[in-house]
Amino acid sequence: MLKSGLFRNTFTLVLVALLLFAALTMGIFLPIARREFSEIYSEELTQKANYLSTHFVSYLLGLQTLDSFKARVGNNSAWGAQAFIFYGTELEIYTIAASTSDTAETQEAARLGALALAEELKPYAATVLESGVTATTTLSQPRNSGYIVVGVPIIPSETGFIVSESGAIGSVFMAKPLTEVNTSLSGLTLALLISMFAVLILMLLPSIGATRFLVKPINQMKDVSLAMAAGNFSARASTNQNNEIGELGSSLNFLAERLSTTINALQVERNRLELILNGLSEGIAAVDSNGALTLANPALLSAFGLSSLPENADRLALISDPDLWADFDNAAHKGDPLFRNFKWGNRVYRVMISPLESEADRLMGAVGIFHDITESERLEQTRREYVANVSHELRTPVAAIRGFAEALNDGMVKEEARQKYYCHILRESMRLSRLIDDLLELSRLQSGAVAFEKAPVDTRDLLLSFVDCYHARANEVGIELRLDLPENCPPVFSNADRIDQVLVILFDNALKFTPEGGAITLGAAVESDCVVLSLTDTGCGIAKDDLPHVFDRFFKADKSHTGSGTGLGLSIAREIMQLLGERIWVTSEEGKGTRFCFTLRRVQTEPTQLTLTDRSE
Repeated sequence: MLKSGLFRNTFTLVLVALLLFAALTMGIFLPIARREFSEIYSEELTQKANYLSTHFVSYLLGLQTLDSFKARVGNNSAWGAQAFIFYGTELEIYTIAASTSDTAETQEAARLGALALAEELKPYAATVLESGVTATTTLSQPRNSGYIVVGVPIIPSETGFIVSESGAIGSVFMAKPLTEVNTSLSGLTLALLISMFAVLILMLLPSIGATRFLVKPINQMKDVSLAMAAGNFSARASTNQNNEIGELGSSLNFLAERLSTTINALQVERNRLELILNGLSEGIAAVDSNGALTLANPALLSAFGLSSLPENADRLALISDPDLWADFDNAAHKGDPLFRNFKWGNRVYRVMISPLESEADRLMGAVGIFHDITESERLEQTRREYVANVSHELRTPVAAIRGFAEALNDGMVKEEARQKYYCHILRESMRLSRLIDDLLELSRLQSGAVAFEKAPVDTRDLLLSFVDCYHARANEVGIELRLDLPENCPPVFSNADRIDQVLVILFDNALKFTPEGGAITLGAAVESDCVVLSLTDTGCGIAKDDLPHVFDRFFKADKSHTGSGTGLGLSIAREIMQLLGERIWVTSEEGKGTRFCFTLRRVQTEPTQLTLTDRSE
């Protein structure tokens, strides 16, 4: 409690108030008390001076002797004051009630002191004589604390006296030392100081208690405020006091309830937004007005190979492209949204960057949405290549047919050469027909409208029949066709015609790239749930960069597209395998040869006829 600044301040304020009260009381009491005591002593001395004045007139009238006068006055002058009678214009001085002492030395000292005081009073005596008015004054002397002096005129009631213009024949002065006044005043002052000190002591404990009573609920409210700042909105302030502090506690509790409701609502919205952001396939990044990275959702982190935000929110550690972040800064500072394509590795992103604004239209940063358009870009590129390839493939036979037909039509071909031109036209027409057939076949396969009937197929008979049919064709071009068939090759559940179609496509492809003297091997490998058929050649092989594209439409290792074939065969083979629910792949080593493989499901149970209408890329 003593460490509390509010307690110290409140207690200090109470203590200062008490001390200030004491100081002001003493400052006001002393002058007033001194004045009041002086007035009291002045009235007392005035009465005594009038008494002496009356008896002194009796003495002058002869009603009593001087000795009897002094004796009479002396018997009645034990007043603690010195009396002086100034008579006549020469101011004859009669000292009455002078201080008496036991020794001659002290009596002589008292007499000399009285004479000195009488000399000081002479000017005042002359003034009283001339004015005839009672006078009160204070004399200060270096040897003592001074005197209160009261002078009254002596005005006889009978004539025959030498009087002044004021009617006074003399004056009586009473002088009382200020020591008695100061002693009385000191006693009262001491009593007042003792009472004020007692009050201070008595009020000290109540002041401490009252201060603690005032500070305790405020400290408790402070603890509640700190708890609320730490997120504990269940803390409540005390409302026991029926005053402003109790009302403050009620207001603080109401604030806590409202904040708790608001924070809970915000937390729900935050969680909902976080789930939405985490569930988005698009990457999202946000920066503040200083350019620091504040948000990156899991999709964005995963796209750039991170599992969490970089240390110190380093945006370059997330995406090391200063130009991209410069666009974020531009949107955060100028408030202009922008769009740009961003390429990262083999991926392409469409980035939409928008400024973040507060309710007061103040720019708070920027947010960017990364949409992966790699597939759409690839599809668009494929579309363009498809159109270009189709146009190129169709243009070649059409141009040849047109050229030969124009030559025949113009009569530029001799009779003996016409048959040759007719053969060329027929060959190009057949080539154009094959191309159109392949395009239609690929279109039907990709549309998913082709129904394949699957049945048990004897793998051994299928492969032996294929080798018998195409052995002679391979020998014509100086290539050996081999068969690598295991002894116990199980039957498969598939479509024999489509398997044969795929083998023909792969065989034709191998013939084109296998040099004379090479070999093509058709093999089979039995696995637990399938049979893997393979066709391996000893040709030039496929470059590593071209391997991912061998099943693409119109792809040819010959980039000039001058080679034979339409470039659609392997695409058709892949579509057939996918519709059969099988896999096909290729391995190759440049300069050593290529191997195509595809799977065929083994017959596990009693087969049933199955029609496939679904397909997948």
